[in-house]
Order: sequence, then structure tokens, then C-alpha cells
Amino acid sequence: MPNWCDTTYKIVGPLKSRKAFVAMLDHLNSLPEPLVPNGFGKLWLGCIVSYLGGSCEEIYCRGQILGYRRIRNLLILNVESAWGEPMETREFLQSKFPDLQFFYQSEEPGMCVFETNDKERKYFQERYILDFSDESRENCYLWVYFGTLRSAAQFVSFHCVEGRKVKPTMEGIREALDDYQNEHPDPVSYMFEEFKVIED
Repeated sequence: MPNWCDTTYKIVGPLKSRKAFVAMLDHLNSLPEPLVPNGFGKLWLGCIVSYLGGSCEEIYCRGQILGYRRIRNLLILNVESAWGEPMETREFLQSKFPDLQFFYQSEEPGMCVFETNDKERKYFQERYILDFSDESRENCYLWVYFGTLRSAAQFVSFHCVEGRKVKPTMEGIREALDDYQNEHPDPVSYMFEEFKVIED
């Protein structure tokens, strides 16, 4: 059983190409059965690759589009795939739609893999992620994104470690969370990670 990775794509480019991309997905979604038999559904990545003339045996396609929508000048895709961002499928799609740019942010918490290719933060401003729970407090389960270490440190101080001073560094935030967890070993768990910027 794989760890599942959630990836959000924000696709930019000419309206005509974005409409063509959506028309392809609408068509595949309207078929009575998936274009290619599979265990995912009509928007399995292999169906999309096959529709565009590629081979789902040669291109890694273990995943599916869970949703898609157009907002202003963006086409947004939500994809679930095994282990990580489906790079081979993305690169194939880029070859078929060369005037579209695919910016993404992916999250695979099982192996603490958090990545983005949006190095300029044009479409994904968040760079840090916190998963925190304290079972001794009612409904204290937090999954929060931050653009800066300063905002993360302020949040952790106020919401997680009961007002203690937290240094606005990766080490400072993890140290404060570690100290709190050591004092409350059974009910507290956390993960604090930085999104790695991938150069395409």
C-alpha cells in the first residue's frame, strides 16, 4: 500500500489552451466507462495519457485527478498519486500543452515530503506546514500553512506551547514543540516541515 501524495496544480497560459485542457477532462469524465480499465476511475492519469497518445505502461500514471476548476486566469487541478508528485505525467502533459505552465505544491506526510516548483511564490505563497495535535485539549488538531518563519513562530507560541517564547527559525520552532511534547508525551504529536523548492 503506497503513501498517497496530494498535489495541487495551478496551470497558467492562453485561455484557448486552458479551455482545451478542461474540454479533454470533461470528455473523459462524461464517458460511460474509463477510457482505459483501471482501479481509479475515469480521470485516472493513465486515461489522460492514453487520450493524448501516450503509453500508460511507459509513463508512471499511478494516480488520479480528484477535481478541477477554472478560477480567473488559472486552471486548478487536485491530484492524488502514489508516493509523490507524478512528475512523468506532468512532463508529458507539458509536452502536449507547451504553452501552459504547471506550478504545483505537493504533500506526502507519511515520508515528510513537501515540495513546490513555484520558486517565486507567485501561486503558492506558503513555505512551511504544521501538523499539531494535543489530545489533552478539546478539538486541538491543527493543520496550518505559513509564509514565513516569523508567522509560524507566533502561531506556535500562541496556539501550541501555551505562550512560551519561540525563536523564528526551523530549529527554534522544533525545539519549542519538542520541549512541549516531552512534557506531554502521550497526548501530543507534531510535524513541522518546510516545502522544498524543486528546480524544473
